[in-house]
Amino acid sequence: MSIRATGLKWAAIGFMVPVFWGVLGFILFNARESIWTTLFWILVYITCPPWLVPETSMTPGWVVAPILNACLYGTVAVGIVRLHRTFQTHNTSRDTDGPSNNRWRGP
Repeated sequence: MSIRATGLKWAAIGFMVPVFWGVLGFILFNARESIWTTLFWILVYITCPPWLVPETSMTPGWVVAPILNACLYGTVAVGIVRLHRTFQTHNTSRDTDGPSNNRWRGP
């Protein structure tokens, strides 16, 4: 899978995370304060950090949070894939039995 496809897939997932939390928050709007509601909001802020950005009249949070979260998830995914491919290429080049390898091959 290409880096671009991976980034777009995770950006789509990142876009849907605040939508999911928003719908679930709307459903649980009248829930009593308990350990579960506290856990809910902790999970929201861990998986969707753009919700911590303060709302203004020019940028409502329900519009900005999914876009920023999509950018965050996509960027992190592309960075992880690039690092993984860099280390994977670097490690496999050491294991080859090419001309630069100084292993003793016997008589």
